[in-house]
Amino acid sequence: PPQYSVFVLQQHAEDYQRSMAFRFFAILAFAALAAALKFDKEKPETAIEKVLRVLRTLRGESQAEGVQEQADFKKFFKFCDVTENEKMYRIAQSDKKIKRLTAEAEDLKSKLETLTTDVADLSDEIDKTEGKIKKTEDERAKEVAKYDAAAAEIDNSISTLERAIQTLLTSQENLEGSVGLSQLKQDAGDLLDKAEKSSLLQMSESQVQALISLQNKPGAAPGYTFKSGDIIATLKGLLTTFKSNKQTLDITESQNKMTYDTLMTNLKSQLKFTKEAHEEKSVEKDEKTATKADTDKDNEDEKADMAADKAFLKALQKDCDDKDKLSKRRKAKREEEIQLLTEAIQRTEKIPGSRPTKGAFVQSAPAALSFLQMGNSNDIQESTADMLMSQSKKLGSQTLSLAAAAVQAVSSADPFVQIRKVFKTLVAKLNAQAENDKSNKEWCDQQILINTGKRDAAQIKIEELHGLLAKQGSSKDKYLAEIADLEFEINKSTVELQEATEFREEEHKKNLIAIDANGKAAAAVKNSLDFYDDTGSFLQTGEDPVDIDARDKHGKNLQDYAPKVATTEYAGSKNSGGVIGILQKVWSDFTRAVAEITANEKEAADDYADYKKQTDEDIKRMGDSAAAKDALVKGLSSSIGKLVDEEEDEQEKLGLAKDELEKLHGMCIVPAMSYEEKRAKRQQEIDGLKEASDYLEDLIQEKKAEE
Repeated sequence: PPQYSVFVLQQHAEDYQRSMAFRFFAILAFAALAAALKFDKEKPETAIEKVLRVLRTLRGESQAEGVQEQADFKKFFKFCDVTENEKMYRIAQSDKKIKRLTAEAEDLKSKLETLTTDVADLSDEIDKTEGKIKKTEDERAKEVAKYDAAAAEIDNSISTLERAIQTLLTSQENLEGSVGLSQLKQDAGDLLDKAEKSSLLQMSESQVQALISLQNKPGAAPGYTFKSGDIIATLKGLLTTFKSNKQTLDITESQNKMTYDTLMTNLKSQLKFTKEAHEEKSVEKDEKTATKADTDKDNEDEKADMAADKAFLKALQKDCDDKDKLSKRRKAKREEEIQLLTEAIQRTEKIPGSRPTKGAFVQSAPAALSFLQMGNSNDIQESTADMLMSQSKKLGSQTLSLAAAAVQAVSSADPFVQIRKVFKTLVAKLNAQAENDKSNKEWCDQQILINTGKRDAAQIKIEELHGLLAKQGSSKDKYLAEIADLEFEINKSTVELQEATEFREEEHKKNLIAIDANGKAAAAVKNSLDFYDDTGSFLQTGEDPVDIDARDKHGKNLQDYAPKVATTEYAGSKNSGGVIGILQKVWSDFTRAVAEITANEKEAADDYADYKKQTDEDIKRMGDSAAAKDALVKGLSSSIGKLVDEEEDEQEKLGLAKDELEKLHGMCIVPAMSYEEKRAKRQQEIDGLKEASDYLEDLIQEKKAEE
């Protein structure tokens, strides 16, 4: 033992250096012999009796040691059989596990190849869908630009036409009149030029001729006489056509917009689902990649374990075979020793004065994670005006009331012409209003549909964005928590590694000191043994213990499992070698201590190296994982910022759509009279004006008849 070696070095270093070890050990040997050979005070022994007692004691101890040794070897050989079968079974199990893990790794490899192809295909589909979205947006932008240009052109033409009609109406003082043509010629020319370029401004032959007649008349200075009714009617007809074309253009644009919105919604939904599928496949791929890595590691570990078990089995078989041979040799030598002792006893007993004696020698050994206003003359005027006023009150019509006031206000050489004109104008106005109400209703329906669609689309998008924000926010929080855990584990592992390193360095120093001390002590004792090399005896010095250090998958060697048996050649009974036996025992203790401390140092160094390697790998893995998660957090933060901006844009669109619907509600839904009620009342007003016109004609005919 180490403490014994240190004691020997401290107490007897100088003696060993001076080759005086013999004196020290000789004293120990003689003391032991003296204890064994003490006299029995009551029955004094003769010299022969003392010799016989020592010889019989040595023979008895040798025989008892032999029985115990054979029992120990028997136990050891049983251990050999059981351990060999166990190791062979474990090697067979490892072989099966390796085949299973290899098959699983191949299956995972095949699935990973399929997932890699799926992820690549989904990436291509995402690129194609994003390309379609970009192409559709570009085509829509061109379509809108084309619509804006056409709408501006037709709106400008409608404005020009309305200005021409207003100029004719304003300048007219009677049925026929004189009009300046400078502006009219320019407007007529502009309309003709535009009609040649746009399909939306196409005109009938009569409309074209009317504009040409305005354009070809003499200039504004001399003027010209014309019948305004025909030209105005033609221009109004053309105005109606242009407005109808404008309405058709607007409806077409609205339909195109709805088609575009539907297509974009479908494409974006498709893109969303494809991205989700891509993410799911990517996650699955990452999981299987990790699983395969674990499977490969388990496979490699199992291969290493099987290799260790095989090496251990070889060491076991060799050691067991060696021990079997050793057992036989030791038994033979022991038998030889006993035979020699027996012969010595027999011969001594023949010497006179000998008698049987009994003795004993005992030795113990140490163990160690939304207006038209209009006019009053003679009786006919009054009568007509009254009739209109009566109808106005009956129907509650402001238009008939205005017509009565207009009839009363007529003052000219021929009032009846003016009155007829009033009636015609009012009827035309009512008809125009009827047409306008119809257009307004259609426009309202269309705008409500469009803005409802915008509102719903914005609301759906906002809900989708809220979902994405919640999901990405949750992922970000999860990654942050995981990063914190990883940083904690990294710090913990770093501290533990530092502590282990300090402990290992201290342990290493102590082991070196102990190895050096025991080595020097063994050398000193060996010098003493060499001194007696020529003493001559069948007793031999012990051999170095067999060093079998093959370790199984648990890191243990034969010495950790096997029962203790003799490891050296037989060198005689414990006491039979006298001084040499004692020296051999001490030398064997020192030599075994050097071997055990050296083995423990190697095991501790290997364990520390494995621990340091694993800890460094864990710290690097956790650092890489934390860095990867930090990159994901930064990506999520950027994505969340974009989603928030997108959500604000959608909220703005939603607000605009709701404001527009609120306006449309005030313009199209809230008014007290429906479109059908307005149309019925307007028809009654038209019928009232026609009735007043017929009444006026009847009065005129009656007056002519009286004249």
